[in-house]
Amino acid sequence: KTGVKSCPDGAQEAFENASNQTGVIAEVLVCNTKKAAAALLTSVKAEGATSSSPPKQLGSSALELSTSGPVYTIYWQQGDVFAFVGLETQIPASSSSSTTTTTAPAPPITAAEQKVLSGAALNQFKRVG
Repeated sequence: KTGVKSCPDGAQEAFENASNQTGVIAEVLVCNTKKAAAALLTSVKAEGATSSSPPKQLGSSALELSTSGPVYTIYWQQGDVFAFVGLETQIPASSSSSTTTTTAPAPPITAAEQKVLSGAALNQFKRVG
């Protein structure tokens, strides 16, 4: 259960590399209709500033946003599926989760971070496919 009425099923995975102070989260929501998945994507577009361009293989619906703190996320729709992969940087080494309380603007994503984020998104896209 996801808590989203029109997208009741989903899955989430999270990974943290304490030595590199980064974390990756991937989430997939299976919606009742394509329209419901599109509505989620539309709501996300209003929430953050576009950062880099997501991989073209994710389709024309894909967008990449940066939010407060060093968090970068790629969102996309595959039919009735709404999916995203996020990369959080600068996680304190003692952290047991990838939650941050900083409100500073995200610094520009580095080329290495972009490669990790894009690679994770493409991998998730293929798994959903």
